[in-house]
Amino acid sequence: MFWKDKPNMRPATPDDMKWFKVAAKLNGEDVDDDLESRIMGAFEPCQEVLMLEDSNAKFGQKFGPVGVVGAFSNGYLYQPHVEWFPWATPKNKLRSSVMFFQKFRYRDLGIIRVHTIEPWVPFFKNLKKYVPLFYVAKIPNGDELQRGDDYIFYMKCRGAHGQCV
Repeated sequence: MFWKDKPNMRPATPDDMKWFKVAAKLNGEDVDDDLESRIMGAFEPCQEVLMLEDSNAKFGQKFGPVGVVGAFSNGYLYQPHVEWFPWATPKNKLRSSVMFFQKFRYRDLGIIRVHTIEPWVPFFKNLKKYVPLFYVAKIPNGDELQRGDDYIFYMKCRGAHGQCV
């Protein structure tokens, strides 16, 4: 999977706002003065905001951001949420996700819990080939954004010390 180069993860900076503006244009949204405050508001409750970078033909230097992760944590439970930029390919999504979970697996956390909706369930089940991510449950109509059923996956991390099953 990481033959030539490896995806990267770094903290988001104010300079990354340009990528959100490009993504908004590609999605047909208005790029107005309010866009920046809406984006900042969406990530405000997150304790950590990370940019996922990978090689992509859309970039002149062939390496750039393909997604952004906002995460909530209480020190034991880590809940990431990713938003992919429109130019992220399926390969970018898989490579960046594998890199993300591999790095966080060895942090001093208990578990990583992922909530997703039905269209993404095959993607997360496919990740099991690369990282120990397990399907836990389906909560009917449980998605916080009212998009349908909530599917939960988890991965035990180094800091769990046998505390979770």
